[in-house]
Amino acid sequence: MNKNIDSRDKEILRMVPYIIDRARIDGKANNTPIVYKKNGQMVEEYPDGTIKIVNEA
Repeated sequence: MNKNIDSRDKEILRMVPYIIDRARIDGKANNTPIVYKKNGQMVEEYPDGTIKIVNEA
């Protein structure tokens, strides 16, 4: 990591796993996928665990 990361950035990076978990919980509750970028590709992750690569327009 960059040594110039300030405390606010460290706090945000610390929160990322919790935000992802919350998105998954909300996705399951609403039966909707979450969309994020993984290895440079956009993916949709469905509540049943299926992951689909999304073609970017």
